[in-house]
Amino acid sequence: MIMKIINHKHLALYLIILCATLFMVFYRYIDYAYKTPSRLQSASQSQDSDLSPEALEQAKNKTFLQHFFDLRANFTLNSTYRDFIGVKFRIVPVVIISVIFLYTNIKNCLIKYNIGRNTQYQSEIDKLQRKLSLIPAFFSTITIVILFCIGLTSTQPNLGIHFTLLYDHSDIISGLMRNNLTVLVVFEIVNFIGIYILTQLALRLTERYGKLDGILIFLIAMWIVPIFNVTTGVLYEAKILLPYTILINGAYVGTSLFQMITPIFITAIISFWLRRLNTDEIEL
Repeated sequence: MIMKIINHKHLALYLIILCATLFMVFYRYIDYAYKTPSRLQSASQSQDSDLSPEALEQAKNKTFLQHFFDLRANFTLNSTYRDFIGVKFRIVPVVIISVIFLYTNIKNCLIKYNIGRNTQYQSEIDKLQRKLSLIPAFFSTITIVILFCIGLTSTQPNLGIHFTLLYDHSDIISGLMRNNLTVLVVFEIVNFIGIYILTQLALRLTERYGKLDGILIFLIAMWIVPIFNVTTGVLYEAKILLPYTILINGAYVGTSLFQMITPIFITAIISFWLRRLNTDEIEL
């Protein structure tokens, strides 16, 4: 379904973004492995080193990749999941913007094809938005699957204490959480739906205000609004329910069902309202 819309150039772009995402998630380990030779060199010149001269020499002869894979105990999803949430907050909006450009290109072709057929045009636009909205959602899910598979190479449990603490144990959602794998699946299903609806909102902003203005409004909502430091009171309660919080679901412990689904519900209402505005405008 999606493969009929995107071509090899789009796939190459998303592959590059995926590689950049994985690089950002594992950057601290890459950086640590890269700086290991200099640390070993300093240790060999120090009298306080815990390693024997033979062990130091053996470690110094290792390649960058060997130093990197020596850290694989830290590659569990328990360690990388929260890192990914921080990266996702920056990367997924970029993927959504790429979808906006793809959407406007295809839409221009639809306009030429459906001149004088407004009903059919709106139907095609809705279908196109539904299909394209799957791209960022699948991107996030595929990244999680890759991180999960990488975590299987670790010598530590892949799903640990982070997932145990991720949800509020006194909330109704605790009835769903049988084990840590179930926690991951539930959160990622919610994230998939949330990113799908968030992308539809972005596309409908584009439909309403144009490509550049739509992107600007979307980025303000995603990246500028969270900057305002509100920590208490009614404004804080309102802020944590805004659409951008869809992208940080899973970053904090003790999450309730209300906190998970309310931002999605609010985003869906705004998206539906924009669709009605766009439809009424076409009919006029």
